[in-house]
Amino acid sequence: MPDKPLCLRTGRILSEHGLALKKQLGQNFMLDHTVLIRMAKAANLLPGEMVFEIGSGLGALTEVLATYATQVVALECDPVMAQLSKKLLTAQTNIKIVEGDILHTELAELFKQYFSAAKAVSIVANLPYYITSPIICKLLGSSLPIKKLVLMMQREVAERLLAKPGNKTYGYLTVRVQYYAEVKWLMKVPRQVFLPVPNVDSAVVVLTPHQKFKGIANEEKLWTLIQAAFANRRKKLFNSLLGNLGWCTKEQLKEALERAGINGNQRAEELAIEDFLILYQQLNKKHEN
Repeated sequence: MPDKPLCLRTGRILSEHGLALKKQLGQNFMLDHTVLIRMAKAANLLPGEMVFEIGSGLGALTEVLATYATQVVALECDPVMAQLSKKLLTAQTNIKIVEGDILHTELAELFKQYFSAAKAVSIVANLPYYITSPIICKLLGSSLPIKKLVLMMQREVAERLLAKPGNKTYGYLTVRVQYYAEVKWLMKVPRQVFLPVPNVDSAVVVLTPHQKFKGIANEEKLWTLIQAAFANRRKKLFNSLLGNLGWCTKEQLKEALERAGINGNQRAEELAIEDFLILYQQLNKKHEN
């Protein structure tokens, strides 16, 4: 392995190969080796544990993860980057670069193929800004055997994931993510340590899956309820639900709110996850009758 880590050679490698970064793929490469080490350590990997990385680019984070994990499987949607990273990381035998788009990859099959022997699997990634939310929702809702997720994303999105009821950043994504996992802040990442420099700062959060709120048979129906609640943030909860939830009547909604002990004059951002779950249960009972 060269003396300098990949992240410190990114500019030269791109120049040598005449590569232009693709904005449509959200390609912003990390140049700070310390940040990558902190991300790898935050996964708290034990012997025999493996890592799944999303959007590996040239392999700067992949390279670091391979020093901590038994095996790293990195999914990269850009064929050019995937092939180049294979060459750059050829000396590290515990790395597997796979070409594919995370949103169009059957994750259960991928895990069966590459992680069947793993004691545990953690996901560590620098997520593309433009598809951060869909990726997180897909991962958390997949029922995969995930121990921990260490994810770098736009700082604004990280703050939404951590938000509490009553905060202006608290919304649909907050509730959905916290339903599945405990969220902790790891660090802020200034925009200046990326190539090219993005318009906003990033942050790294650590998600630890839990079973605290399990038991909902139809989670997709729950999400439609929560989406409807937040669809018109300035409206009162009752009015927002009435206008955006298509599977109940006005009377059913009114009765469900009363049975759940929830004031329909509140706004959605004032409700905790537990409140949404109680409302769903009461509303679903009335809907099924």
